[in-house]
Amino acid sequence: KTPDEAQLIRVAREVNDNKPAIVIDSIKKLAGEIKTKTIVCLGAAFKPDIDDLRESPSLKIISQLARMGYKVQLVEPNITSLPESLNDVECNLVTLEQALESVERKVVAALVAHKEFKLSESGLLHKNIDLDFCGVVSSDV
Repeated sequence: KTPDEAQLIRVAREVNDNKPAIVIDSIKKLAGEIKTKTIVCLGAAFKPDIDDLRESPSLKIISQLARMGYKVQLVEPNITSLPESLNDVECNLVTLEQALESVERKVVAALVAHKEFKLSESGLLHKNIDLDFCGVVSSDV
């Protein structure tokens, strides 16, 4: 590797490592604006349409939000129970329907672009997504 390649790799790693903090800041800002402590996180897997949660940035985001006092509802269609890493925080695994049926104010943040989220019937989900970090509503992300 040339010095330029090494620097580019280092900068790319720094950008990726800082993305969870940027996502958390965006969620906190919107939650403050609409005065809610409820956050619906769409997706926790490492990448779309799998059940592998290892090394998932979404888990870090969910855990940090819960530790900050937010009531986190996780919609992850590829798992049936929360991973151990979320056992000690306030986080509930819910279905998409359960997350959307609640009338309380909440921030809905798309963290993983699972096909279930992209193909949501009647566009109801898409109208309810406040923050799309992965291209669920638009594939232009």
